[in-house]
Amino acid sequence: MLRAINLLLVSMSVLAISNSAVALSKSKDSTACSANPIENVELVQAYSHLPPLPSPLDMIQPSSDSSFWLVASRDGQIFRFENDPMTDQLSVVLDIRHKVINHVEMGLTGMAFHPDYPKDKRLFITYNDSSKKNQSTLASFLVDAQTGILDPTSEEVILTLPQDELFHNGGNVVFGPDNMLYVGFGDGGAKPSHAQSKKNLYGTLIRIDINHQPYKVPDDNPFNEGQSRCKEGVNKTVCPEIYAYGFRNPWRFSFDNRTNRLWLSDVGEAEFEEINIVTPGQNYGWPTMEGSECFDSFFCISWGLIDPYNGYDLPTPQSIAGGYVYRGKHVKQLEGHYIYGDMLSEDFFALDAAAPANTPAARIFNSDFLVASMAQGNDGEIYLLNFSGNSKGDGIYKIAAKEHCR
Repeated sequence: MLRAINLLLVSMSVLAISNSAVALSKSKDSTACSANPIENVELVQAYSHLPPLPSPLDMIQPSSDSSFWLVASRDGQIFRFENDPMTDQLSVVLDIRHKVINHVEMGLTGMAFHPDYPKDKRLFITYNDSSKKNQSTLASFLVDAQTGILDPTSEEVILTLPQDELFHNGGNVVFGPDNMLYVGFGDGGAKPSHAQSKKNLYGTLIRIDINHQPYKVPDDNPFNEGQSRCKEGVNKTVCPEIYAYGFRNPWRFSFDNRTNRLWLSDVGEAEFEEINIVTPGQNYGWPTMEGSECFDSFFCISWGLIDPYNGYDLPTPQSIAGGYVYRGKHVKQLEGHYIYGDMLSEDFFALDAAAPANTPAARIFNSDFLVASMAQGNDGEIYLLNFSGNSKGDGIYKIAAKEHCR
């Protein structure tokens, strides 16, 4: 069966899990130390007193303030809590459930503070709008810097993309070190070949300047020649917003905060889960290629297509959930490693970010729960979001070193 429905399988399997905290205990009970130091890591509850979090998909801090977190729930809620391991308070700061479709791979999927927050009070989010035929929507909301509450009436829609299917929507949104806004969109599921056309935003990573209303296309975008924008996702000419293209479902991407390299995990179809290091103007191959092989044919024209930097295949359904380069201080053996996992096998890996392409990654643990997304704090530490958590303290886990193995 094709992996085009991987995330559908994830959604269905959530129903079969009664309590992920019980399941997690299997991996946490292991006290064995490995001869390979990189494997001597474990998961710990980061905020063990927090109430249950429904299907968390993103967790962020403003770059100027590490005192709190925002967590986005797939159903259309955004929660806020203090960055204190003992906190037991979780407050709703935005609730747009009435307009967010929460089904299969759709929902509220990403968010990012403006780099100049709180001077610029905008929070940018991506969601599927149930009132507009489930279209992917990039919008901003104003945050009250005193209360932390978002004004639902302040929504400014920036860009949209029609969606005919319930999967391959992408939906991550990140500010780069250049203060430009990057957004990822999947191929939409209905017609994968859209990812090879630059006249729409399907299967692309876009880059826009949101310091202009509603946005400006940066002059140095690789396909910007002054043509009209693709504000509604399609165009008669090449979309100047495109930074890179040829992706199937670029579910998550991140910038290494030391090297500024852009790491992107692309969910595969039938053979391969991709890890790409993205450079502007490049075509990453889908659906002509999957990984470094022709997709669904014995021969294809691969000239000019970029092979993934790394990736993996498994004999069972899989779906990559990446990932961040670890730049924290508390798990020294992970320094400079790209951490990623698979939401179906629940295995997690560490890949030396300075290694040559296709260097084998080290398996570091099995989460024993569904992880659709990860998070990284301003301090470089990495967290896993438990998509299926349903009990107190079970929503957010932190990667930590096994103290007894030092």
